[in-house]
Amino acid sequence: LGDAVNYTPVILTTYGVSGSGSVEATVNSGDHSDINSSGIDANASINRNWSLINRDLTIASYDVALNFPDNDLDSSITISKAVAAKKSQNWAIIPAVCTTTSCSMTGLTSMSDFQIGDALDQSAPTISLTADHSSPTNATTITVTVTFNEAVIGFSLDDILLTGGTKGNFVAISDRVYTFTITSPIDGTSITVNIANAVANDSSLNYNLAATTFTIDSDQTPPGAVIFSPTAGSYISSQIINLTSLGANNIRYTLDGSDPSCTIGLLFEPAIIALSSLTIKAIACDDAGDQSEVTTAIFTITTASPSNT
Repeated sequence: LGDAVNYTPVILTTYGVSGSGSVEATVNSGDHSDINSSGIDANASINRNWSLINRDLTIASYDVALNFPDNDLDSSITISKAVAAKKSQNWAIIPAVCTTTSCSMTGLTSMSDFQIGDALDQSAPTISLTADHSSPTNATTITVTVTFNEAVIGFSLDDILLTGGTKGNFVAISDRVYTFTITSPIDGTSITVNIANAVANDSSLNYNLAATTFTIDSDQTPPGAVIFSPTAGSYISSQIINLTSLGANNIRYTLDGSDPSCTIGLLFEPAIIALSSLTIKAIACDDAGDQSEVTTAIFTITTASPSNT
């Protein structure tokens, strides 16, 4: 195969061949007439295209080496990064191993047209990681969303590096968005999620960049019970009452006998001034959503009546 000046053979190795027929190979000088739809950069290509046609054979798979003279290369091509565009009904980018005079492809199953060069898309896919809970959290199941900025193939649960919990329930929402769950988070630790570079690729065979490490703190330990100072009891004068709790970020309380929660009740400020008898119910809360038990304290204030003289 070739022309009056160049010998450009096609070397075909077939596997699992049966039946009676032939393979027709054609080599044409210049870029493919449809290169603008191929995903190959017409300004960084091999100025030659090929066509393979199977005439009635059954072929399980084949390898092919396409040869060309080095003066077919555009000056701007990076041959070490060159890929092949393969057209059956539509174009698809496939891996190729190229030198300045040949390109090889392996494991192909259908025959078609070929154009070789640098991919138009040279941008590596990027990744963002988000979760359905903020840090810190007391959740026992956390859903993490992995979002690529473009469609990718080859991404799986095995590509996710997790510490501080157990990963599972991998779901491909689309070819850009994937979710998985973290269960059995280890209390008191920072859960980390990492995705390394080059675990998935886009349609132009650009491999992803590594994700920025995602961290979420697991806190399933409730704060200590609210401590009243002074303690509950009977007093003969008004009292300034302070509320504290080990591990709490805030304390809420009620004075009407109802139970407070982390969203219901008065937010404890510097002190409660008891001028008369009152019942305080208090709960301690942390930023992870953990809460203590409700603690009740009854203060009886009895002030002495002034004496008559």
